[in-house]
Amino acid sequence: MQCAILIGGLGTRLGALVSDCPKPMLPVAGAPALEHLVRDLARYGFDDVLLLAGYRSEVVERFVAETDLVRRDGLKIRVVVEPEPLGTAGALRYARADLAPEFLMLNGDSFFDFNVLDLATFATDEPWLARMALRRVEDASRFGVVELAEGGIVTAMRERPDGPGPGLINGGVYWLRRDIVEVIGDGQVSLERTVFPALASGGL
Repeated sequence: MQCAILIGGLGTRLGALVSDCPKPMLPVAGAPALEHLVRDLARYGFDDVLLLAGYRSEVVERFVAETDLVRRDGLKIRVVVEPEPLGTAGALRYARADLAPEFLMLNGDSFFDFNVLDLATFATDEPWLARMALRRVEDASRFGVVELAEGGIVTAMRERPDGPGPGLINGGVYWLRRDIVEVIGDGQVSLERTVFPALASGGL
């Protein structure tokens, strides 16, 4: 099974910590955070890993060349480097030739601990291009809020609410069909701010 991991961002909020290193490559408990993430995905059977890189991609390529994840664990890991910042959707569009018909996609700078296979096996009679993992939080004011209809169908993705309160938020983990690249426009495009809200509202 294939997973695509977004690791191309600048991570500007971390300042000097990422001056020469992508955020997912920062060390956590003696290893890059990305390594912990990939090892966790391997537990679920994901053995084909696409790293969608951009900023300081040479650090990522050196990691792949040296890591035991390839030599000892037998994973297939490829790095796809965007030629310029393309956004989360643009990076996916750029990697289209390497995508499986269906695949897991997730942000490489966060860890959402749940059974990711639930996304692959979620049953619905509705046509779909994307499934997303959601998390309920007590205060959704720091995040965009996801609205659901019966059957788990996403009907809207709203920007941050005006005040504090509980809500469902996007967890940054998706099960996608490769056909989704057909609805991604040119240039720098965001999955979270452009593609997914348009799909939810029926605009795509």
